[in-house]
Amino acid sequence: MKTSRPPVESRIIRTSVPAWMRVRDVVLTLGAWLLIGYFLREGLFLAYDYLRAPLFELTTATAPDWTDIWSRLRGFVLLAIALVSWITFWSFDSRARLQAAHSPQPPPLPDGSRAMFAGLSEAELAAHRVAKVQTVDIDRSGQFVTLDAEVSLAGRLAGGPGS
Repeated sequence: MKTSRPPVESRIIRTSVPAWMRVRDVVLTLGAWLLIGYFLREGLFLAYDYLRAPLFELTTATAPDWTDIWSRLRGFVLLAIALVSWITFWSFDSRARLQAAHSPQPPPLPDGSRAMFAGLSEAELAAHRVAKVQTVDIDRSGQFVTLDAEVSLAGRLAGGPGS
């Protein structure tokens, strides 16, 4: 039973995007960069003052008070370290539990059962194994509707299935 493939949606092309979307994207991008610049304004001013003449000297800006900055950030840094440590501990614990409950891999399914599940003969299954390109359509119940295969030239030359 051969069914036609559903149509593939066309990609979004830049010319087909409405003008309001382009304007929205530009405004949001500029707004995000301005917000980033606002939050980094003091650091940017320090870098500007440090790199202008006289080079590598602060002329108008004052050096930051690192003890004040650290006193404000200390709680955040300690909380971040505690959370990372907690996540790391539980990841190692979970890994140990998963490895303890690990069961060996079951033996592979025999070819006859695999072919029966796919609705193929064993010869067809062997031919599909050496196929370079396979097109498979599956219905809603999970069964194969169509199964097309192009056997590779190497498989044909080797005298394999499908040659």
